Amino acid sequence: MVLRRAVVVVLAGVVAAHPLDCGLEEASSGQRQIWVPNCQGAGCNANGLDNECAWYVDDLQLCEASYNVSCEHVVAARKAQHVMSYPVSSDRYDVEGYVCGGSTTLIYHPSGDGPFPLIIYLHGSGGSVDGRESGLASVASSGFVVVAPRTGGYPGSCTSKTEYKDATRAWTASKSGGAALSPGLAKVDWSRTGIWGYSMGAKTTPDASVQEVMGVDAIVCSHGSRDSTNVTVPAMFVTGTRDDSSSPADVMFSQFEAAQSPFKVYSNIQNGTHTRPIEQGSMNPWVAKFFACHLSGRNTDCDAVYGSGLGSLCAANDYAGCTFSQTSII
Repeated sequence: MVLRRAVVVVLAGVVAAHPLDCGLEEASSGQRQIWVPNCQGAGCNANGLDNECAWYVDDLQLCEASYNVSCEHVVAARKAQHVMSYPVSSDRYDVEGYVCGGSTTLIYHPSGDGPFPLIIYLHGSGGSVDGRESGLASVASSGFVVVAPRTGGYPGSCTSKTEYKDATRAWTASKSGGAALSPGLAKVDWSRTGIWGYSMGAKTTPDASVQEVMGVDAIVCSHGSRDSTNVTVPAMFVTGTRDDSSSPADVMFSQFEAAQSPFKVYSNIQNGTHTRPIEQGSMNPWVAKFFACHLSGRNTDCDAVYGSGLGSLCAANDYAGCTFSQTSII
């Protein structure tokens, strides 16, 4: 059972109550998500808002019994969850021709030479990147180059019927420009691409998935989806019981069922609102694991996403519903 409660954390002589938006979680594995002031490096970025949540081991013996590895500090705890954790750099460059207007393109890329799979993030109707900069960095830290058009929103030329074109434009322009645009683009494996959309961006993601020029291999639709009958690649659908926007839980489940994907996941977070991904980043590690399974071929992440019991996706949060369909484990 997952518990959420307020605590006071004492680290290096500093006493600080965690922010209300930290999304503190305590699991039966002996690990606890806590707020660590000025947290940096591996083990941080667990929360998509304040960038200062980390996994802390409060029961070393239980943690070791659960994962059969060393759990003595944050880095070990992250490794115990089979989460890759690279330092991340960010940059921006211009791409002309976005249908949503503007040209600024954000990029988050891990340390090391790569090559790393590419993930393109498509924003909601408000434009920009939905205030999710640290969430994008969090997923990048698992070994992905994340590119996000920081463009305009709805209304106008940017709708769920057109925004998918910005994913194609970002992909083609970034590939042709390469390192001249950003050093992070030199690290991309252009044969492995994922699309991650939120709200309006999630509604357009199924259309992005069928654009042949990108060769999309997996998608994540967060709090929105349309036209999922077109989806044939691995797909993850995320929503919440209190999402009363245009894609409530019943709509998202119907989109999950309509997808023709051999691998697909549906999760409905209990009491999750439409803005849950912005306010709490508890699904960020699972977005990373899903892409790691299908873009990087990491069997441990496939086992976590499509498994059951301790350490699996469907046991990680308080859900009103969590299910998946698979033909086999990669």
